[in-house]
Amino acid sequence: MDSLRRFAEWYYSSKYVNVSNIEVTYNCKRNHHNVTIDFIDIKWYLVVPYNIDFISFLNLLENKDVFFEKLLVFINKRLYEVCDE
Repeated sequence: MDSLRRFAEWYYSSKYVNVSNIEVTYNCKRNHHNVTIDFIDIKWYLVVPYNIDFISFLNLLENKDVFFEKLLVFINKRLYEVCDE
């Protein structure tokens, strides 16, 4: 979860990130998803616990603005759930 939180902080603090310059790759494992986000000289390796909500917006990778918006909402929701536990 820490890598998800740090990615969200970086994304929010980088106001001039052009999402069209971000490469996103992923593969699904049995218990989690491996997501690689590559932006120029910064590369994020995120491990996302298996979640049907996450799978539902992976097909939005063609529209990266919407994908990242949904990804950040997902991350914030997950962080909120962890804080509640």
